Amino acid sequence: MAKSDTTPLSPSDLTFAWSECERCFWLRYNKGLRRPFSMPGLVSTLSNIQEAAYEHANSHDFSSTLPAGHVYGTGQWVESTPLVVNGEQTRWRIRGKYDFLLLYDDMTWGIVDTKFSGTLKEKTDFYSPQLEAYAYALEHPSKGDQRPVTTTGLMVWAPVRTNGSHGEGFHLELDHVYQPLERNEYAFQQRITTVVTLLDGPMPEPSPECGYCKWLTERSNY
Repeated sequence: MAKSDTTPLSPSDLTFAWSECERCFWLRYNKGLRRPFSMPGLVSTLSNIQEAAYEHANSHDFSSTLPAGHVYGTGQWVESTPLVVNGEQTRWRIRGKYDFLLLYDDMTWGIVDTKFSGTLKEKTDFYSPQLEAYAYALEHPSKGDQRPVTTTGLMVWAPVRTNGSHGEGFHLELDHVYQPLERNEYAFQQRITTVVTLLDGPMPEPSPECGYCKWLTERSNY
């Protein structure tokens, strides 16, 4: 199947969009209808600051538990070959942009996704499909060499307090934690199977929990 015959799935959509509403997810990928979305400028600014702090880091700057290595790439796009579900090649592929790609001294690879959050609460289960999608694309690339991924994890920053004064200015004190994820290719394949089956099927019914679906349903009554 040629690349032009396939449609890319975003790794982040396998967490956020998928968990929010299956109908909206179906419309996004089958009809090109995106739900309204805006990211506050502060989020992008904080993300850029966080990523700049690790741009030239070695792996132990993220966590002493990681193998020896260094940052190989930041903010690069990865793309997979067509996804295979139930033994058959599908019209879907993975395409997304990771935060950090680590190259270890043993020539294996690691992925780190940076998060700025209100707390250091554990987030690995929620983000596992997203990081597994990056790993899948690196291990099944549409072009170039395969890159075996041995580690995935989150670097989470959270605000603690401010230091300084009105006259001198303020500094934001942050706490941080590296949250390792266990590679789980089986769970990822299950998620992909469920996602592709839904996308290749009929449009789901509106979700009673989805604010967008509820608003559109109620609006159509006027």
